[in-house]
Amino acid sequence: MGFPVDMQAAGFSRENWPAGLDLLAGDGDVVTKPQKAATGVSIAQFEVYAEDANGFAVKYDPAGSAPVNKAVGIAAQATAAAGGEFPGYVGGIFNHLALVWPSGFTDLRKRMAAFTGTTLGVRELL
Repeated sequence: MGFPVDMQAAGFSRENWPAGLDLLAGDGDVVTKPQKAATGVSIAQFEVYAEDANGFAVKYDPAGSAPVNKAVGIAAQATAAAGGEFPGYVGGIFNHLALVWPSGFTDLRKRMAAFTGTTLGVRELL
């Protein structure tokens, strides 16, 4: 059995997988798609992101106004430069503690609600 393609897209292999990182928290299908960050925006690996009105990735801001207050993806890789391209997770169930969230956004229920209407979800590992 080969290493999952989505993890390869994120730049991971069996040799460099971060110790102790449990990224997935369910058995849903993990789906990725190419994404481009908006001009001047850098996205960190495993950061939850939103899309602007033009479909470019921007920082997710739960207190902001539409559309940046709607989480739509999780960066599988960091952008190499501001405005860069990266693979984004758009489907799957993830460990909420392994993701990069906006500062102070720590409530599990709010994190779960952030992905309402998408094929993404977050859970707490048991």
